[in-house]
Amino acid sequence: MENKVNGLQKELSETKELKLQLEHQKVKWEQELSDLRFSVKQEKEKRRNADKLYEKMREQFREKEEQYNKEVEMKQQLELRLATVGAELRTVRNNLDQVNL
Repeated sequence: MENKVNGLQKELSETKELKLQLEHQKVKWEQELSDLRFSVKQEKEKRRNADKLYEKMREQFREKEEQYNKEVEMKQQLELRLATVGAELRTVRNNLDQVNL
């Protein structure tokens, strides 16, 4: 009977030890899970910030491209106007030369 009691006490002790180990492992896993959740939250925030920066830069690029296109169009109009004025000037000179002859 004493052997049976000793055996049960040993089994109880081993069970308690195993329970402590499992509880310790549970706490460890819960901490790891918490750390992972925090890391995921940080990564999401970084991604959100990167997306905002990308959109801001994209908008700035679009505005610069629009400004560049307007400047190109204005330059083309000025070049066309300059060519027209040059042609008119040549016509006036030719007419003046013909009158002076």
